[in-house]
Amino acid sequence: MDTMRAEKLEALEAARDYSERLKKGMQTVAEALRKNRKDAEIETLQKQCVDGLNWVIEIYNRTSDVLAEAKTQIRKEQVNESISELSVALKEKEDGKIADCFESGVIPFLEQLCKAVEEIQKNKE
Repeated sequence: MDTMRAEKLEALEAARDYSERLKKGMQTVAEALRKNRKDAEIETLQKQCVDGLNWVIEIYNRTSDVLAEAKTQIRKEQVNESISELSVALKEKEDGKIADCFESGVIPFLEQLCKAVEEIQKNKE
């Protein structure tokens, strides 16, 4: 295994581990937004989730060649659309849309990413 591939696998493993925690944070934010509970704690968590999502997307973009080996295919167009919708919702401060974007677009992307990384790890062994 070459060094670049090994580094990409290591980055994907870190992104997978982080995505598991990120999904929980996004679900917490979505539930709070749906209940109109937007206090400083939720705003901070929402910002952390968005920052974390940006990091995961960066890893995703840099490792797409390795991710292509997995049976679970992540449709980049769908991911881009979900991220665009989230971006608009965040700019417009539309809490319901933010919750929708987390639940229907971003969290499923994170789940697909986790599954793809697990498949790659199994094939590596």
